Amino acid sequence: MTAPQPSEDRPEVSVIVSVLNGEKFIGDISEYLMSQTFEDVEVIFIISSKCVDASLERARESASGMGRAKVFEYPDTGELGGSKNYGKDRASGRCLWFLDVDDRPSLHFLEEMVAVRRRCKAQVVGCNFIYSSERTPFEEDPGTYEVMEMTGPEAAVMRATERYPVASWSMLYDADFVKSNGIEFEEGICEDIGFTYRALLNADTVCYCTKPLYKYMITPGSVCNSKENRDRRGRTEIGRYDSLERYVAGRENEEFLRKRFALLRIRSAGHMTFGRFYRYVKSPEYLDMLKRTGGPQVLLEGGFQWLFPSLYFLMIRYWFLQVFYRSGKRYSKPVPSDCGSHRVHLRY
Repeated sequence: MTAPQPSEDRPEVSVIVSVLNGEKFIGDISEYLMSQTFEDVEVIFIISSKCVDASLERARESASGMGRAKVFEYPDTGELGGSKNYGKDRASGRCLWFLDVDDRPSLHFLEEMVAVRRRCKAQVVGCNFIYSSERTPFEEDPGTYEVMEMTGPEAAVMRATERYPVASWSMLYDADFVKSNGIEFEEGICEDIGFTYRALLNADTVCYCTKPLYKYMITPGSVCNSKENRDRRGRTEIGRYDSLERYVAGRENEEFLRKRFALLRIRSAGHMTFGRFYRYVKSPEYLDMLKRTGGPQVLLEGGFQWLFPSLYFLMIRYWFLQVFYRSGKRYSKPVPSDCGSHRVHLRY
């Protein structure tokens, strides 16, 4: 990416990169950003004050070679959610991209995502991606793929049924839309869940590019992939859906979303260690959730989990490790297309 001339008003995209002990990844992600085929960007590094490595120094070194880049040291009290809010509040771009420091985006990520946003006038644009444990460059796909255009409530249904991604690094958000609707990351980990649902539920137009434009790295020891954080991750995900159940009250598709949130809580418990998982499944909180939400699928899967916790735990752990997060797997099956974008009407 050659150094762009500063826009008279604001850059098209602010790229926000939150870093906690990510010194070894900063050089590579900076190269990926400087090689993007879309140039009208600013880069904002948010470096946690809890870093014990040279992330701050490395970020300052990388920023000095970019056209528009800023480095902030975040007084870490809110972890990932807090650092993203900190960066968002200091961004001046028309769009926001929350990029993970250890991942591998396509060099055409911004070019293609901005083009979709402009064509459809979308407040949120998401893309397909690849899970990977191989730290190799992103392999560009020259194919043309379908872009799905939908309303925000339709996109929320797609998200709740695992057909639209939840991760903020796979999306481009309209900055003014985010600000005007008061959409914030919740502090702590698993912060993308609430942010993405709130963005989708408030959007008029949302797009999903079925072409993979991002490689999500399964990095051992990262906040969401470390063994030490398993209990915390599972418990936090459950709390995010508790909050969302209250948020959707009175909104379109409320009953459907409440039932899906119950299913997602049931499955999120599988991230925990078995002891914590068992205590949650046998808790009054869990039984109250099943009674409150109901529905055949919730009662069938939740009842099986309650009656046979050991078997369910083994099954969900196998599914996570061998199916859902399998290296080389694409989030969704890409759909080749020769007709450009179209509007999708969902059945559920």
